[in-house]
Parts: sequence; structure tokens; C-alpha cells
Amino acid sequence: MNVTPPPQHCNGDTVTITANLSGGNAGWSFKIYRDSITPTSKISNTSTAMDTPYVSTTYYATADSSGCLQKLDSITIRIGIAQPLIYIRQGDTLFCTTDSFYTSYQWYLNGFPITGATDTFLVVISCDQYAVLVKDTNGCSALAVFAISCGVESITTGNNVITISPNPFTSSTTLQFSTHLTNAEVIITNILGNEILRKTISGNSMEIDKGRLENGIYFVKVWDDERQWVGKLVVE
Repeated sequence: MNVTPPPQHCNGDTVTITANLSGGNAGWSFKIYRDSITPTSKISNTSTAMDTPYVSTTYYATADSSGCLQKLDSITIRIGIAQPLIYIRQGDTLFCTTDSFYTSYQWYLNGFPITGATDTFLVVISCDQYAVLVKDTNGCSALAVFAISCGVESITTGNNVITISPNPFTSSTTLQFSTHLTNAEVIITNILGNEILRKTISGNSMEIDKGRLENGIYFVKVWDDERQWVGKLVVE
């Protein structure tokens, strides 16, 4: 089997999968499947199929001649790019997550590129919508957006409103609030922006167990009706 373009693609690319026999395709009927060889996963009754995968996907081909069915081959289409995530490390600075495959960053303000803003971080100048466009070694791109509202008070560790201890942690850590929070939302995400935990809390503290968290970096966001804060957790 082969695929056009080659097997590394960007999210949303349309690809063509082609199955061929070394002795030629004459006299054979083909089927191409997505993810598994089952009737519901069939995408083509010929030796060629077009598809638009949004995640890494494996395709299979079979050939039949006079009731002699053969599984020919399989090919896996790899889909980039790792979705970037914007977070606040300091009160006036936005940071974008990094990846070894990222090659460039371009920050935007209200949909327009900011001249010279091509680093992994940006010092904000106003309460507006910011975004960063990231490209990787395969030419794929992804956009992360972050809105800053002046009507919301940022909860920063510099003001000692929230502390995380211990951090890094191996078994559990505690978020300690110096003010009482009522019906505050706590969300933990990994560096790809995938949500790991969401919880509504009221009180002065919250304990986070390692549980199924793998070692690595996570981001925790806490907000109520008046305040919001984003910080980093490190699991070892």
C-alpha cells in the first residue's frame, strides 16, 4: 500500500490510499478499511480510497480473486501537530507550551499578527484576545487562543492568594487559598490542553492526589465569579 502525500500529515489533510499487487491488479477486487477489517469500517470497494483523517489512523487493504481473499497490507497515517496551550506564569506574561517539533511561533492581538512577537512568551499590553500560531517540522500549524478580561481579578502566587505545596509532588499536593472561595471551578489539563480533572470547590484548600497522573507537567486553572488563576503542577 502507499499513500499520497507521504504518511506524515497535518490535521484535516485529504489523503489518497492505493493498494497494488506485485503481479498487477487485473482480475482482483479490492476493499480498503479504516482502523479494522470489519464491514462498518470499509471506506472503498476499489484499490483506491480518499479520506480525511483527523487523528493518526491505520488503513488496511484486502484483495479477492475467485473467492481467494488476501489481506494485502496496512499503512498508518500519522497526524501532527501537538495542540499548543497558552497559560499565565506571571501577571502580565502569556506563555505557550513548547514541543521539540515546533519550529515557529507568531502571536496575534485581536486577530492581527504582532510584529516581532515570535517567541514562546508574550508580555500583554491590554485586556483583549490573544492567540499564538505554532508551526512544526512537517509544516503543520495549530492555533491557541487566550482572552484576558479586565473585569476579572487575576489570582497570582506573587500575591500569595493561592499556593501549591509540595510542587513538584510524588503522591499528593495541596492548593491553599488565602481567601475563601465559593463554587470555584478547578480544571487540570496536560501540556496538550486535554482536560484531566474538573471539580467545583468551596473553601480554603483542595488536595490533589497523583492517582493516574503520569509524571510530567500539568496546568491548573482556578476561577470563581471574581478571580482567575492559572499555574503549573509538576508530577514526579
